Parts: sequence; C-alpha cells; structure tokens
Amino acid sequence: MANGKKKQTSTSKNKTTKAKEKQTKLKNEKKETLKVESKKETNTPKAKKKGTNQTTLNKKIDKVKVENEHNNKVQIDKGKESKEKIKKEKENHKVKNEKIASSIVASSDEMGKLIKIILVLIVIVIAFYGLTILITKFQKNTIPDRNQNDTPAVIQYDEILIGTMLKQAREEYYVLIQKDDDQYRTLTSYYLQRYSSNSKALKVYMSNMNSVYNQFYISENSNIKPNSINEFRVSKITLVKVKNHEIVEAYEGIEEIEKAFKELLSEK
Repeated sequence: MANGKKKQTSTSKNKTTKAKEKQTKLKNEKKETLKVESKKETNTPKAKKKGTNQTTLNKKIDKVKVENEHNNKVQIDKGKESKEKIKKEKENHKVKNEKIASSIVASSDEMGKLIKIILVLIVIVIAFYGLTILITKFQKNTIPDRNQNDTPAVIQYDEILIGTMLKQAREEYYVLIQKDDDQYRTLTSYYLQRYSSNSKALKVYMSNMNSVYNQFYISENSNIKPNSINEFRVSKITLVKVKNHEIVEAYEGIEEIEKAFKELLSEK
C-alpha cells in the first residue's frame, strides 16, 4: 500500500514536470516565431521605406541645424560689422566736426584781421581828409596887386571837392578848379585878388585837381556842362559859375579864364 502511494506520487510529479517543460517549450517556440516574424517585417519594403524616411528626416534635421548655426554666425558677424561701422562713422563725424570748428575759428580770426585792417584804413583816410581840410582852412594865399605898390593882401579861399561844388549854401558863386603846381597859378591868384577886392564880388571856392577825392572827375575828355555832377569831367584848369545849384557858366583853359576875369573886372 505504501509503495503504491509513493509510486502514484512520483508519477504525479513526473506529469507535472513534463507539463511545465511542455509549457516552457511552447513559450520558447512562440518567442522564436515572434523573432522570425519581426525579422521578416524588418526586411519588408514597408520597413525599409520607413527606415529610409527616418534617415532622410535625420539628414534634414542635421541640415537645418547646420543652416541655423551658419545663420547665427552670419548674424553675429553682421552685428560686429555694424558696431564697427557705427564706431567708424562716429569717429569720422567727430573728425569732421573738429575740422568745421577749426575752419570757423580760422575764418573768425581772418575776419577779425580784415576788420582791423579796414578800421585802420578808415582812420587813415579820415585823418588824411581832416589834415587836408585843416591845411586848406588855415592856408593863406598872398595875391600881389600889379597896380599897387603897397603890401599885398592875404586872402583865404575855401577849398571844396568837385563832387560837392553844387551843394554849397550860397545861391551864386564861382569854383576855380586847378592843380597845386599849375603853371598859371600866379596869374589866376592875381585875378582872384583883383576880383575879390570888389565888395560886390561873388564868393570864389577852390578845388584841387591833385586831391585823391577829385580823381573821379579828372579825364582827358572834359565835360564842363553836364546834366548831372556825376557826368562832370575836367582835363585842365577850369572856372565854373554855379547858380541855384546848377552850372550856368564854365570856362576851360587859361585863355578863357583870363578873358572871363577881365570881363568881371570891367564891370566894377
């Protein structure tokens, strides 16, 4: 009996063991089948296509990464170039401003020098003109009277400029225009002294042809009866009679002037 029970137990264990081994074998066969099917699926055109697409996608991703890196590098380089360009422009602008400032300072200095020169010239001209007026005002002319033996009278004549000879305050007067070194000066002085001794004689003004202020009216071609003073020109000694600020008579040359004075003296 006991041996029978042991034999049944052993047989039961063997069956259990065989059942487990069979299950294990089935599991292994199933795994192998799955591996084979997996390999088959991998080798199929669909799987190959899927792998190719993945590779292409990876390449595109790599290409995009490279392009992004390149673009970033270009942007960085452009940023550096832009900064350098801005810096250079600022430096050029600064240099330009400095040059402009220097030019303005130089121009101001030159303008200051020019103004000083002009002022000096104005002062010289005014001084010269004033000296001329003073000399003329205090100059005394001694006119000998050929018909008298006594001491000649000292007569003072007012000197005016040709440009102002029509603007004198008197209504009627004469203007004798001649040079300082005129060869007929002695003769004209004689007639002036004779004419001025008459109480009814008109005022006689003198105008010097040598004066720098009269050079505008000195010309080789004379015009002693002009429409305006700007057209008036003399080439030699001239006597002009002015009435109401207009030239009413004019005598050019010593012959005509001597004749005019003789007529004036005969009217005494």
